[in-house]
Amino acid sequence: IMRFLSKLFPKKFMLSSYESLNSFDQLFKTKVILTSTYLGIASWLAESLGFWILLRGLNLNQISFGHAAVAHLGAGLLGVFSFLPGGIGATEIGTTAILTVQNVPLKLAITSTILIRIMTLWFSVFIGILALIFTNIKKDNFVDNSYSNN
Repeated sequence: IMRFLSKLFPKKFMLSSYESLNSFDQLFKTKVILTSTYLGIASWLAESLGFWILLRGLNLNQISFGHAAVAHLGAGLLGVFSFLPGGIGATEIGTTAILTVQNVPLKLAITSTILIRIMTLWFSVFIGILALIFTNIKKDNFVDNSYSNN
């Protein structure tokens, strides 16, 4: 397919297409997919735990960890499917709605929704910082090792 397309499109376009295909090959390796999946699950569990603790702090003890996770993560998925940046609006409405269905008073549902959205931003930032540090450490070790071998 790429040979055929290379006859139709400019060379510059085809070079970037080869680079994109190479990137896809790297991203779809089993190790990368499994590591990403485990990190995602850990992040979602941490967010759910944070939301459940937040609800308990607001004296909403009737909400189980499972129900808190469904409210937070389910609404998060609604936000993803809204195609808005960060799911803004859709996630908040979803979390509030799910909590009110679970007999949480509207004021507390809105308060906990706003607080968890602020908190989860920092969970993501923290994980991003760790990933950046880990990537830079690996990159620095690779550069140091490649120079020492020459």
